[in-house]
Amino acid sequence: MQRKLVSLLLLAAIASMVLSGIVPTVSRAEKQKPLELPMTVVINEIAWGGTAANDNHEWIELYNKSASDVTLNDWKITSLSPVMEIPLVGIIPAGGYFLIEATEIATNVSSDQLFPDGVTLLDSGMSLSLFDSSTTPLLIDTANSTEGGWPAGQNDGTRCTMERIPGFEFETDLAWASNDEIHKNGTDNGGNLLCGSPKSSNSTLNPTPTSTFTNTPTLTFTPSPTGTRENTPTPSAARALMINEIGWMGTISLDKIPYSNDEWLELYNPTDKAIKLDGWLIRSDDTLFGIDLAGEIPSGGFFLLERNDDNVISNIKADQIFSSILLSNYGDSLRLIDPSGTVIDTANKGGTSWPAGSSITSCSMERSGTSKADVPGSWFTSAGGTYTAKGRDGNLICGSPKAKNWAYSVTPTVTVAASRTPTSTPTGFIPSSIILNEFVVQPREDFNKDGKINTGDSFIELINLSSSRVSLKNWRIDDQLFDSSPYFIGDVSIDANSRLVFYNKDTNVFLSSGSDSVRLFKANQTLVDVFTYTFNPKPGPSWCRFMDGYGPWTFNCVPSPEKANILGVDPGSAGSEIIPVEKCSLTGLPEAIQFAECEAMNMMRFFRAGTASFFEGLPMIIDLGNIKFQIE
Repeated sequence: MQRKLVSLLLLAAIASMVLSGIVPTVSRAEKQKPLELPMTVVINEIAWGGTAANDNHEWIELYNKSASDVTLNDWKITSLSPVMEIPLVGIIPAGGYFLIEATEIATNVSSDQLFPDGVTLLDSGMSLSLFDSSTTPLLIDTANSTEGGWPAGQNDGTRCTMERIPGFEFETDLAWASNDEIHKNGTDNGGNLLCGSPKSSNSTLNPTPTSTFTNTPTLTFTPSPTGTRENTPTPSAARALMINEIGWMGTISLDKIPYSNDEWLELYNPTDKAIKLDGWLIRSDDTLFGIDLAGEIPSGGFFLLERNDDNVISNIKADQIFSSILLSNYGDSLRLIDPSGTVIDTANKGGTSWPAGSSITSCSMERSGTSKADVPGSWFTSAGGTYTAKGRDGNLICGSPKAKNWAYSVTPTVTVAASRTPTSTPTGFIPSSIILNEFVVQPREDFNKDGKINTGDSFIELINLSSSRVSLKNWRIDDQLFDSSPYFIGDVSIDANSRLVFYNKDTNVFLSSGSDSVRLFKANQTLVDVFTYTFNPKPGPSWCRFMDGYGPWTFNCVPSPEKANILGVDPGSAGSEIIPVEKCSLTGLPEAIQFAECEAMNMMRFFRAGTASFFEGLPMIIDLGNIKFQIE
């Protein structure tokens, strides 16, 4: 009963904050998270408004992107609201079209199939899904997946169709545009030219998407001798220009209040030649975020873009100021497009939650190398040692605008015994025989032997790989920048070839159950080792190096403080005995403060919690920056 009351209080608090504006509501564009679908056959054009002759003469066109014919028998197009299904029969040739009309007389273009009786397309919008004939049907493509009004097309006047824009890797609202009223094909039942292109190339071969953008350049096409349209610019090589760092969360003030509108991006030129950026674009697949680039980026140089004015990074001059809809903190998918219309690079391809960066500490999302493809493992939350860039009010920026990314050296190479082959040490790290070896974020055992199971049992373990005893006096253990206060080690030494564990009850270094960094600094404040995780999968297991002391970081290790690291979870290690508490215990506030007072604090912008663990009956760790507590 007590847990249900706490759950209701928490949900009520969040609802209250949403209504009061503390927690922003999510727009339709922000909620749209594109699915990575096969898209061998796509929903290519929709005449949802009918034709000028008859608004009931609707039609849908499919296009086969593959190099092989596709049999559509038992495929289907469906809608859930209203419930609608069009079973498909026939073959769509390689590179060909398949036209489905409400009636054969809708157009003078021969149809491949007709709508079933009673099927119609609503002018108010529908979400269409294309499924294949598998035993468990596979979703192949979608149209208007956000389920609102149609993103393009007309239901009055010329009744222009909604056409698919080539080049989008995912179906989103921006993947559609209305027919340009120039490139058409066919006539309607009244002899009027169709404002559409059934069974021919869409007019959207190289469109300017309808949006709030201004000064969006259109690409110039030169007619070829055969009468087809050809793009004049030569496509650039993949990642000839890179999206290198993104401050999608904005910056943070000296008193820890977010400047969430102060977003910034950085491009990097890894080539041996300067690149003129006129005609280059940055576009987002799932919001109306977009930038038309201008200027030049030198060989091996950086290009800094700041939102609205040049005070976002106050002590570094921006190369370009942009004004656009804000990046969603829930995740966006960015594409860098050259003047030929070719996508040269992406960031967060797929449009799910950002793989790195923190809205809690306003630490940027950094690419981990100049040759790294856009995959989640190539991005890290900035957690480097020395920062010089400053924000709007003189606060230090947690990131590296117009400088080499800290994340380039996230995985340091350790200099060890001669029996192992040494390799070069990445810039930014000093070789050290003392490194991080294991840590636990959400403990489920009484590791510190104080008779309680709580956050005090989380630990960070160091290992000495050398054959000599090393003094750790004034060395520092820390988590992500601007988060917990650092822990300075006292007059302590670590024996040769041994491990040393530091418990949270002593260090007060709280590791978030969301994303965080673990960092180790020498006495001279040189960063010697760091590991950043973007999520902690579940309570109980530890993060560890495997093999012990040398291998890559791995989750799902059996916690083994001061012992060799072990892969796999021992069934008895998770621990089910949780000591209940009747109030949240806070650092820096009186113990008498009850949960109702805790959740009522106006600090939701710094909210970071393992809510899934909480509702599974496990303790919830909440990190509010300078205040942290656990609810059990």
